[in-house]
Amino acid sequence: MAVTDIKLVRKKASVSDFGRNLIFVYREMNFPLTDETGAVRLTSEIGADGNPIPEYYDFVVSVAIPSPMPTTVAFRKAMLNDLKAQADVQAKLIAQKRANDIVDKNKISNIVKLLNDDTGVVFEGTFDVTGL
Repeated sequence: MAVTDIKLVRKKASVSDFGRNLIFVYREMNFPLTDETGAVRLTSEIGADGNPIPEYYDFVVSVAIPSPMPTTVAFRKAMLNDLKAQADVQAKLIAQKRANDIVDKNKISNIVKLLNDDTGVVFEGTFDVTGL
């Protein structure tokens, strides 16, 4: 069983248009985005080392705000902490699925490469075509 570290950054939170959902934006920092050639996509932002920063995968998690809203500040803070924890759990699951998909894609790419290394004639012979 292979394992990998996943680093998630919660970027921001907002409220949906109808005000019944909290929208959290996360950034998964382990696997930079790549172009069709496999090269890492870079942003126009310059890092501390003077090089462009890689582009990472951002995704959204939505959690429903309960109704009716709690009436006291303490209960509202507790509710927000609970909603944030729910979003964090969902974000971890999304990041784990993406990491698994990337590993699977790499395995499949290797299999396809091996198959393409072994091309050539797979049959040569005669057929009886009288029934056609």
